[in-house]
Amino acid sequence: KDENKDLFPAAWAMYKNSANLDAENDKLDKEQASEKIEQSYAASFGKAINPVLEPLGFDWKMGLSLVAGLAAKEVVISTLGTIYAVGGDDQNPAPLTEYLQNDPHFTPLIALTLMLFILIYPPCIAALAVIRRETGSWKWMLFMFFYENAFAWIACFIFYNIGLALGF
Repeated sequence: KDENKDLFPAAWAMYKNSANLDAENDKLDKEQASEKIEQSYAASFGKAINPVLEPLGFDWKMGLSLVAGLAAKEVVISTLGTIYAVGGDDQNPAPLTEYLQNDPHFTPLIALTLMLFILIYPPCIAALAVIRRETGSWKWMLFMFFYENAFAWIACFIFYNIGLALGF
């Protein structure tokens, strides 16, 4: 027993170094996964439309999820979940709310603005197709698409800037 007492400090130091290395490796893996998604075609598209959505406080991630949400509004959440969880832990996945709370850009004001935008913009491509079929006109369908998107953008721009002016 006495001979093992002398080895304990060295073993403890090796254990601490190993734990630190594991934490650093996990951090590097998450950074690499984040870099991969930021250089994907989807991210490039999100960054291309970002200047249009930036005045609403949205970043490329939210813009990409809104475009994906044209298929169905439920897809907005799953797209955000995929984008944020790319660097996540496979064994213990965190809920989307945890990722969003850790994103310094995603504030309560931006969350409310995003919800307002989702509420107003076109419901889905299928609904637009029904408008096309029922009216028999591509013009009405395109008018509804552009009108709902423009109305959503203007309403959210006003909402977001009033929120900023009030200090939120």
